[in-house]
Amino acid sequence: MRYKHFLLILVFLTYLGSADLSISSEIKMDGEIKNGYRVLKLTADEQIQNFRVYRGDYIKFELPDHFDDSEIVFPTLKERKKLIKNLRTSPYIKMKKIGDYPFEVEAIKGTITVIEYEQPSYKVLTAKEASDFIKAKNPLILDVRTPREYAAGHMENSILIPVQELQSRLNELDSHRNKSILIYCATGNRSTVASKILIDSGFKKILNLRRGIVDWYKQKFPVIR
Repeated sequence: MRYKHFLLILVFLTYLGSADLSISSEIKMDGEIKNGYRVLKLTADEQIQNFRVYRGDYIKFELPDHFDDSEIVFPTLKERKKLIKNLRTSPYIKMKKIGDYPFEVEAIKGTITVIEYEQPSYKVLTAKEASDFIKAKNPLILDVRTPREYAAGHMENSILIPVQELQSRLNELDSHRNKSILIYCATGNRSTVASKILIDSGFKKILNLRRGIVDWYKQKFPVIR
């Protein structure tokens, strides 16, 4: 009898441990994706503000109401930019590498922690892996760069939807919600943002070309001009 009680307790503790692990693995990102940018809202009543974002995110900051245009400084990146109240025209900061990046905006200080994007329905491919996958599976190939970049050179049979327009044009991809979509940009940053937008919108099979069309071209795979 005591042995059965012991087993029940052991099973219960094991369940709790796995439940805690599952909860802790669901990392919530800060901010909101708007027109391809991750918008982080600064609040005036907190002097220390920390944010978590994905590698590849294009960051914009929403200033507190009573702030004028302000300068943001990233000491370790040796970068500073002027933030504008109008989000549409305010500059963005591209988070290229994982790590912790301190920042300062007037009296506000904080850190942006950049992590890699991971999901069961998401996979990153090298140029060689992408080429093999295209031959075997014939996925939809989505270019999320600008029209000018696309005209300068793109992957064969790719369609163009710039990442800033993707949220408003999701209906154009509805027939591929359960099919494979291979996404690429120049170097693999915008395509990561686009991948998250599609997965959050219910798309099931997203593949991201690591290092983008720049590496694709370096590996001597075909580009259409």
